[in-house]
Formats: sequence, structure tokens, C-alpha cells
Amino acid sequence: MCGFLGIGGKKYKEQKHNLIFSSFEWLKHRGPDQSKFFNLEKFFIGFHRLSIVGVDNKKANQPYYSKDKNFYLMFNGEIFNFKELANQWLNKFNFEKEILESDTLVLAKLIEIYGLRCLEWLDGMFSIAIVFEELGKVQLIRDRYGIKPLYYCIQNNNIIFGSHIKPIIDIHESIAPNSDAILTYLYTGLYDHSNNTFFKDIYSVNPGSIIEFDLETKRIRNENWYDIKEFTNIRNRESYNSLLEEIDETISRVILDYLPDEVECCINASGGVDSSLLINEIFSFKKNILVQNQDYKIPYSEKKWIEEYSKKLNIKPIYHLIEPDFILEDLKSTFIYQGQPFGGVTVPGYTPLYINANKQNCKVIFDGTGLDEAFLGYPRYASKNFTNNFWKNSIIGSSGPTDHRGIRPNAINTNLLKKGNLINSSIDELDGVDHARLMSMNDIAHYKIPRTTRFTDHSSSRFSLELRSPFLSHKIIHLGMSIESNLLISDKGTKLPIRDLLAKKGLPMVAYAPKRYVQSPQNEWLAKEFRDMLKNYIFSDSFYSRGWIKPEVIKEEYNLYLNSSKENSFYIWQWMSLEIWARTFLDN
Repeated sequence: MCGFLGIGGKKYKEQKHNLIFSSFEWLKHRGPDQSKFFNLEKFFIGFHRLSIVGVDNKKANQPYYSKDKNFYLMFNGEIFNFKELANQWLNKFNFEKEILESDTLVLAKLIEIYGLRCLEWLDGMFSIAIVFEELGKVQLIRDRYGIKPLYYCIQNNNIIFGSHIKPIIDIHESIAPNSDAILTYLYTGLYDHSNNTFFKDIYSVNPGSIIEFDLETKRIRNENWYDIKEFTNIRNRESYNSLLEEIDETISRVILDYLPDEVECCINASGGVDSSLLINEIFSFKKNILVQNQDYKIPYSEKKWIEEYSKKLNIKPIYHLIEPDFILEDLKSTFIYQGQPFGGVTVPGYTPLYINANKQNCKVIFDGTGLDEAFLGYPRYASKNFTNNFWKNSIIGSSGPTDHRGIRPNAINTNLLKKGNLINSSIDELDGVDHARLMSMNDIAHYKIPRTTRFTDHSSSRFSLELRSPFLSHKIIHLGMSIESNLLISDKGTKLPIRDLLAKKGLPMVAYAPKRYVQSPQNEWLAKEFRDMLKNYIFSDSFYSRGWIKPEVIKEEYNLYLNSSKENSFYIWQWMSLEIWARTFLDN
């Protein structure tokens, strides 16, 4: 995990000189181990490195300059199969040992020799900038599922690009809200599902795509190097047991690749199936790893389930009890580092975990994101109405990215409805793909994973930590997508092979527990502990004056919420989140 910043345009970067260097300095939290920049004739490029692979290898410092191909490379992320790629594609060129022991240098040599077709060989998380100074061109490349962030803005035929949106905002100066993104957020609940951000004219590079901008011709070109729709072929297995073996072997190989050799790591734990499987696998390779949990008061605590595998693995997790006062204290800082509205209190809830990880000298954190989407783990994917206890208990609280219970389109201001356009980036229909798989593909490509990875990247990088999600390896995603839906969802539950695999590893109680959704007391806190703060934002003159909502409707809806069972508070969080974001970035 690192951070980079680039500006293209000779006169532009001269005019913005002070802002560029102050913005580059702000980005240092993403990589405090080494910093380097080049102020070239046409481009400024700067890089902050968090040393995880090839820690003492000075040749791996960036920006990297290719003398052979005359380009500069900046790469944020990790290539987890770089040793395998070095053996397969680079050994015959007799490179010195130092080059073959760094994922940065292996990537650079692959691009030099094979061009961008090598992207298909990578198993990793990455955002890449390739700068051609003489040609006045830059290529921006993002990994398959948008795990590593990459933003850009074209202003007066100049380009700003980087690993975080805030430096772009600061250099741009004259920013404005994106009415289309705000309308879509309020009307559908979707965000981070396209290349749009909440800022007008500032974009995110889409997952699996390449953006090329030419300073001379002012042309921008966009192409996909990866398309999830091309990986929908179902494969038949000899037996169900052979399928379980294939899943087990694939997960084990991926996790072994993802484990760092040179730095300490820790795990974000929950009591769910995915987290339990992740911890079980990691501990089969590496003992004495710090395990931490974002804990809440009963009935929101996951201690009961975490203790199940803790006993088996002889581990002592650290539980960080999250209180409302802490969230109130940390909320504004979280917004600064997130840069845009985010999902709820569990995002700042990770702050104590990451502070402690720093104290324990950890540089890498693991989490279990990805299995629900790949192996159909959400009850809403089911096309049948099952009635047993698993399904009855799982459906309670079941929600999706566009759940109508969590949005209030009736509160949207008429002017915003007229001015804005809904942003649609969904996969609507594919031959031979059933409804469950189509929903999961939308979650992976648009609805859930891109926003989740933005939250997790920006939360962890705030404390100079790299978060890794091995279940988002394309090897595991593609494996899940190759399995028939009726093998994944049945009356026994969702993502059934994953549950059966965990049960075989000695954790049946966790494996067959119903899906749990409510992760925090946010619904309660917005009615009680957060009430004064909430009113300061959603009932403020500044919020009313922005032209996004109808004041009389949100007052009515909030009063209705106070007198309800408080099952879904997302729409209230939306309103508060928008106003905090606006005050943080638009007003200042």
C-alpha cells in the first residue's frame, strides 16, 4: 500500500506548484517509509512508499524509470504471484536477483517486455500510472475489482491523478458537487458504482480499465482490460467432494501467496463464516498473529461466535468496544480521509483496531471480504422462498444495496430531480446467467465491492497500513462463478460449499449459523446518542439551502423513525453524511 500523485501540463503544474507539494506531503500517510518525486518538463510525479515486499531493496523505490522504454512507473498495491511470474516470464533474461525479488520491479519488467497484456497474468490489487514524458501521455490502470483506488480530473486540458481524491480537490480548487451522483445516492442508495464521484468532473478509474490521456491532442481513451461478464462458464465436477477439495486447495494457495514474508500482519475478525474460514486458514500457515474485533454491546457483539474458533485455534482476540462518544469524536477525521460519504459507523469503528495494529508494528491487515459475492452468500440471491429456521433467521435484517427500506426518494428536492440524472452502470441481462449470479456480478462489479474497498483502503491507509482481502483474488472469484447456483443455495443455506468446508474443519456451529446483518447499534444511536449532532446537520439552514432535500419531509421522516421499530436508518445516515461531507469539502 502506497500513495502517488501526478500532474500533467507544463504551465499548469508551474501555476499550482505550492498546492502540488503541500498535497503530495498530505498523501504521506499512505507510504511513510520512502518518498521521491520528479518534477519533469510536462509532468510532476511523486510517490510515497510503504515497504512490505523487498523492504531493504532500494531499487524498488518509486517512481521507477524505464530506460529501455522511456517511461515512468508508479504502482500502488501488491502483486501476490510476482515470484511465479518472475520464474515463468523473466528468468530467461538473466536479470539480477534484486529485480526478481520485488513485485514492483517484476511488474516494471513485465510491462517493458510484454506490454499491458501482462495485466491478465497478475493476481493482486493495484493502481498503476505509466507516464510517457516525451510523448506527453499517461496511462492509468486499475485492478479487476477496484481494490486499490485511482482518481483523476482533467482541468483546462491538464490532468491531475492519484491514489486519493483529497489532493485532487486541493489542487483543483474550484470544486462543485456532482448533482448526478447525489441524486443517484438519494434515489437508489447507490454510490461508488460507476466512475462518478460526489465531485463534479473528478472521476474514479473503473475497475479493470485503462485510461489514457494525451496532453498534446487533449484526447482521453478508455478501454477495459478485464470484464467479469467473460467469466460466467459453469464447470461440472466429478463430485461434490471434489468441488470442496478444489475450493479448499484454491483458498489455501491464495492465502499462502497473500501472507507477507518480511513484515508483521494482523486480522480483522468477525464471528461470520468468511472470517472464521480466513482465520483458520491463516493460522494453518502462521501462528501468533494479532486478531482484533470491532465490538459492540449486546445484542450486536460477535464475541459468542468468535470464541468458537478462538478455542479451537488457541487464540486470544482483542475486542475493541466501540462507544457512541468515540464515533462522534472520530467522525470528522474519518470524512477527511474517506473524501466522500460512506456507509455507516462501522467505518470509523475500525480506527481503534488500526491504532493498536500500529502499536504492535503490524503493516498488513487481513479481512474476509468477497466470499459472499462469489459463492452467493446473501439470502436475497435466492429465487425460492425457503421456510426453515436458517432462512427465517437470515431474512431478518436482510438488506441489499438498493433496498427501498433504506432510502426516501420522497425527500428529494424537486430542483435536484430536474437537474440531476440517475447514473446506471448495472449488468442487466446475460445469456445463460441466472438471476442469483447476475445479482452477485453486479455486487462485485458495481454495487458492493467497489464502495467496500474504498472504505477499507482509506480507513487502513490513514494509519499507514495495507489491507488485504484474499477472497477478492480473481482465482477465488472465478472459482465461485464457475459453480451452479443450486449447489451454492439450497434449503440448508447460502454459500453451502463454504459452510460445509468450514464444518469439515471443525467449526459446524459457526458454519451453519444464519446470516447476521446488523453489525452495530447505528439505528439506536441515530435516535438517541447522535440526536443532537444529527439535528445540527440535517435540520440546518446550510443543508436546506443546498437544494438536495425537502426540509419538511426529512423532519416528518425523522419523527416517524423515532416512533418506529428502527430497523433501517440508512436514509437518515445519508442526509447527515451528505451535510458533513459538504461542510468538510465544499464549504471549506
